[in-house]
Amino acid sequence: MKLNYFKPGFTIVEVMLSMVISAAVFWGLMTLYVDVAENHTRDQIIEEIRFNLTIAMDRIVEDVRGADSVSISSTPFSRKIKIMEIDNQTGRVSEEHSYSSKDDEGILYDEEPISLPGRHLFNDDGPYTITIEDFEFEATLNDYDTSEDGLQENFYDLTVIFKLSKISDETFERIFTFEQRLFSLNKFATRADDDET
Repeated sequence: MKLNYFKPGFTIVEVMLSMVISAAVFWGLMTLYVDVAENHTRDQIIEEIRFNLTIAMDRIVEDVRGADSVSISSTPFSRKIKIMEIDNQTGRVSEEHSYSSKDDEGILYDEEPISLPGRHLFNDDGPYTITIEDFEFEATLNDYDTSEDGLQENFYDLTVIFKLSKISDETFERIFTFEQRLFSLNKFATRADDDET
């Protein structure tokens, strides 16, 4: 009787090769999963930022529409929108607020940064920085558009351009541009009432 101590099976080389191939496939799948998860998270954050910036822009638009008086002051470094409410009985300013911008602080309301949900993303230890590239607010109608002074003085274009950067990735940059034409309805109505008297 002859004993056979060697049974058919895999050699050590075959086992090692299959382990290397399995590890490579696993590594590739995990890398793909991590990339997809990071992109999804980044897209969600970008959408949240876009939503929050839209809230800030809507706030400016609503305040300008409801203001009794709107004025623009400019310096070489900044532009400020002053919004005033005027007391009907005394004709004096009862409330005054302003919007302006600073590159590193964002949109300011009465010289304080507007506090929005998601602000933690831009804290000193947060992953993102946001800067204001442009903040323009100007009366846009002229004599070619209309000869009516009331319309020329109450139509404005608001343009704000934000740049979003990621601290850990110098190649990451997104630009958000908000453009809105708005009409200062309350100011126009107040002027029309003054013209009638």
